[in-house]
Amino acid sequence: MKHRQLQSIAHNFAASLASGMGFVVGYVPTQIFQEAASSKDGNLTIDFLDGRITDGTASKDLRKAVELYREAFSEFCQKHGADISDFRELSVRFQAGQLNNHFAITIEDASGNRSVRKYNGALGERVRELDDRGRIRPKTS
Repeated sequence: MKHRQLQSIAHNFAASLASGMGFVVGYVPTQIFQEAASSKDGNLTIDFLDGRITDGTASKDLRKAVELYREAFSEFCQKHGADISDFRELSVRFQAGQLNNHFAITIEDASGNRSVRKYNGALGERVRELDDRGRIRPKTS
């Protein structure tokens, strides 16, 4: 599967948790950015393939939700024409900021291609920047 398609799958999956609704796993409400704010440095990193929180502190409810996400990831991939084995890494770093919450998704595909993409807020909109011609474009990693 193409790396760009895997980025899209990873974004949709992570955005479900960021939204606070958790519809990917039924209805599992979470407050990921609030929990990130209470962690050291305002960050919380989740490894979705292992179903664990690798950086930051989280409540029991969030740890349970992350486990549910891990269990649902294979089926989520299949619904989008991928296989979980297409991913070597899928981690998301949620950061609570004073002005804006955001998250960064790191993926590595089965071929070893690796990327990091940053998104703003609970809706997961791409971070944008001006290019050398003064046009607004999605920020590259």
